[in-house]
Amino acid sequence: MKKHLLCFCLIFTLLLAALSGCDTPAPPSSNHGGGGTTDGSTPPAAPTLNGAALESFVIVCDLEAKNSAAYLKEEIAKSFGFDLPVLEESALTGGENVIFVGNFGPLSYGIRYGISAKEMSGGNQHVYLSADTAQNAFSAVNRFVLEYLEKKTVIEEPLFHYVWQEEDLAAELVLDGSETTALADGLSYIRRNYTRADGDNLDVYIAVISPALVPYLALTAPPAGEVATTSAQAKTATQGGKNVAIAVNAGFFDIHKTNLPTGTCIIDGTVMQRPVPSTSHKDLWFGVTNEGEAVISNAMKYADVYEGKLNFAVGGHKLIIQNGKFYARSTVLNPLTTVGVCADGSVVIVCVDGRSAQSAGASYADIAQIYAELELDVVTVLCLDGGGSTTFVMKSEDDFKIENAPSDGKEREVQSVLLVNLP
Repeated sequence: MKKHLLCFCLIFTLLLAALSGCDTPAPPSSNHGGGGTTDGSTPPAAPTLNGAALESFVIVCDLEAKNSAAYLKEEIAKSFGFDLPVLEESALTGGENVIFVGNFGPLSYGIRYGISAKEMSGGNQHVYLSADTAQNAFSAVNRFVLEYLEKKTVIEEPLFHYVWQEEDLAAELVLDGSETTALADGLSYIRRNYTRADGDNLDVYIAVISPALVPYLALTAPPAGEVATTSAQAKTATQGGKNVAIAVNAGFFDIHKTNLPTGTCIIDGTVMQRPVPSTSHKDLWFGVTNEGEAVISNAMKYADVYEGKLNFAVGGHKLIIQNGKFYARSTVLNPLTTVGVCADGSVVIVCVDGRSAQSAGASYADIAQIYAELELDVVTVLCLDGGGSTTFVMKSEDDFKIENAPSDGKEREVQSVLLVNLP
């Protein structure tokens, strides 16, 4: 019996010794940075922003946005455990991934705040929470936290929130659809649909003309005192040798009376009505110089600089954007025909339908938002003749197709037409 008990104790002792030499299994890793797990599953990925590790970013702010930057830092630390540094812009070396908070990035056209991103030449990501006031900076950070840190990893397209003076009653348009067609090298047609804050629809027709094609723009009109539809004038110009791709109505005129232009009208260098420094119909104008440069200017500048140097010019009513900033004030919704000149010399034409159940029309603030969302660095935008005159036609085989829905229910006969020609 003692012999059996001794054997049992010896075996038990050897078993304990063997067990003590084994490694204790490690618990599953909670590291979000990657690596395997004991059960073979994939661990959560490290948080990224536009493909760059979130923990590699630094925050830069201006004085107005210091509290908002601190709030962003706190939210990131609370959610992900990263303590991102907050630096002054002067401390950047150029090789960092940066989240800018405050008066940085795009702030024109009445933007209240904007969220955008840009990949720098060295591959670094610069994210902009653009705002010009402390309150707007906080709104930008809060939206960024909700929309991107918690739900997204890539800023696929800029998110802008627009606000104008209260009397502008801007609709804060929501883009529902956009289709771009390349008609030729340097000429694009964009068809867009928006929904207004009140639920109404807005139909938009856009032509983007490169600097190389600007010299081929032209103004046409029937004989003095006569009018014709936009499509008819485009067809006549085509028969006369022009390679017309797009045509829109242009200048204001004495409708139902003399049919003569009430604003500037210069065609092929011939002055039918010169700019006059009085009302905006006669003062402001859009034209192209003999050297092929697009210009939006006024009567005084015409007299001092441009007289005798314009291939064509047509009068406009209001400057909607001036020097890259929202300029005009209007609460009224209308069909509108507008033309803009970009910093690179390209020209953009924007027409909107209105006064119908299909399309409510646009305020000037709405037009500014539409131009801003094109991201073409538009410097100046002039409102041409609109209302029932607004017509956008495009070449279709051997004829011209009306792309928009004129508010008169049909094309109106107008005095002058702006032609987008191809070489």
